[in-house]
Amino acid sequence: MSTTVSTLSEMLRRLEYGEGYGGYAQLFKSLRIPLSELESSLECGNNHYKRKLLQRTGSYELLLMCWQNEQTSPIHSYAGQQGWIYVAQGSLAIDYYLRRDSDDTMERYKTVEIGSGDYGYLNDYIGFHRIRHIGNQRAVSLHLHAGPVEEWEVFDPETGTYSHMAPGPHTDR
Repeated sequence: MSTTVSTLSEMLRRLEYGEGYGGYAQLFKSLRIPLSELESSLECGNNHYKRKLLQRTGSYELLLMCWQNEQTSPIHSYAGQQGWIYVAQGSLAIDYYLRRDSDDTMERYKTVEIGSGDYGYLNDYIGFHRIRHIGNQRAVSLHLHAGPVEEWEVFDPETGTYSHMAPGPHTDR
């Protein structure tokens, strides 16, 4: 049985020790970090969601993200990495997409909604994904990537094209 993790400093301390027996999923199941713990590091944007790098090592990166009404990420991959999302406030939807071999397009096959206190899991074997804000209040989330994501593949549904780019927009520390 894991103990509750209620501060950002405790989360960072546990991340220093590595995945542990239960892996990062066990850590995310134990998170109960209140919004007040994250407010001092939070940056929100009016036109696009904001990413703030909290910590990066050779093994992982931890980001704090703020989502205003109707903000969404592009449809993207994780360059083979795994990811976990913890929602401290508000609600997010994760849309999962599969690339069709026949015509190289994307098809959404599943949507998972996560709200305050919940977490979600992502990896490229599940497919490409898009994260979007839902609900009436801003959403604040912590994102852990097992292995820093330097570049992701992005699908543009308007043009039907794929490109490689650095994740963004973000601010570092």
